[in-house]
Amino acid sequence: MFTNSDFSTSSVPFMNGEMDGRYTEFGTTEIAELPFGNGAYTITLVLPERGCMPDKALAEIAADPGALDATLKNCEVRVKMPRFKLETRMQLQEVYKAFGIERAFDSRAQLTGICVAGATLSCIVHACSVEVNEDGAEAAAATATGGDLAVVGPMGASIEIDRPFAYMIREASTGVILFMGAINKF
Repeated sequence: MFTNSDFSTSSVPFMNGEMDGRYTEFGTTEIAELPFGNGAYTITLVLPERGCMPDKALAEIAADPGALDATLKNCEVRVKMPRFKLETRMQLQEVYKAFGIERAFDSRAQLTGICVAGATLSCIVHACSVEVNEDGAEAAAATATGGDLAVVGPMGASIEIDRPFAYMIREASTGVILFMGAINKF
């Protein structure tokens, strides 16, 4: 059973396993970092104490990210967590305009350097998908633009995740966060 942020419960399929990883208790938050993708990537699971939301735990980590990395210890980690798949799709043209990129949406915009002459830009759509199961994690993101002519852009510890949590998928050698999210309810 997974206890949702509103304290209701949901019956969801869980997966269990043991693997070499890293673990720490960072204040009242449990954190496990597990490798996947032949070790090229990691998934970091952030489990705040009962009754707390993941955003509070992430804020504590963001306040001193170096301290988190220093406290993670290599060990065998037993993990019990729900499988999940998240997908999101959002329109970004208003976000771009808020950042001052307004002329690109004007019919007089000069876009000939990136597409054929006369093209106009009317929308920017970003989609992202993350799935975590026994085989590891798969994540993908793509951004597409559209208008009169479409242009496609490049694209020894135990933790039981049974309540709201956050996750980060990072590139292992640099620590760069590729995907990040929180699950508050199933």
